[in-house]
Amino acid sequence: MVQSLTKLNVIDNSGATGAKVISVLNKKKVGKIGSLLVVTITKNVRNSKIRKGTVHKGIVVRTRVKSKEFNQSIRWFSNSIVLVKEKGNDYLPVGSRLKGAIASELRTKLGCNKIVALSNKVL
Repeated sequence: MVQSLTKLNVIDNSGATGAKVISVLNKKKVGKIGSLLVVTITKNVRNSKIRKGTVHKGIVVRTRVKSKEFNQSIRWFSNSIVLVKEKGNDYLPVGSRLKGAIASELRTKLGCNKIVALSNKVL
């Protein structure tokens, strides 16, 4: 479960490595896997295009809480997101590679097809 002021890891190669949630863009204000967030960058790689303190949108790909609606038994070690930019109804990732596996619930979410295609493993 991701809510306001939660610290997250960024798992793409966009240049950001850490982020903090400003707001969750849904009615319940609690983010699950596949939720859209507004985040600020707290940590970045040197000489990258994405700077510390900038505001971006991201999609949650891993959470520490088990998913009850899909009856999955996977519990991740960290909360992680992928930075995205909106283009119509689709979300395009800012980076071109993803580090590690992502949750299988993203296959059923609308607009996340490109993120699933970029991942190494879907668990």
